[in-house]
Amino acid sequence: MPRDDFRQRLGALVLAAGLVAAAAIAALKGAWWIGVALLAVWAALELWPALRRRLRKERS
Repeated sequence: MPRDDFRQRLGALVLAAGLVAAAAIAALKGAWWIGVALLAVWAALELWPALRRRLRKERS
C-alpha cells in the first residue's frame, strides 16, 4: 500500500472515530439530532472520494 494511501485511510479512520464518539456523546446527553448530523457528515466524507472517482471515470 502506498504511503499516501495509508495516510489518507488513517486520517479517514481518525475522523470517523472522532465523529462517531461525538455522536455517541451527543446521543447520551439527549441531543440525538446532533449525533444524526455528525453521522451524516461522516457518511458524506466517506462517500465523496468514491463519487468523485465515478464522475471522473464517466467523463473520460
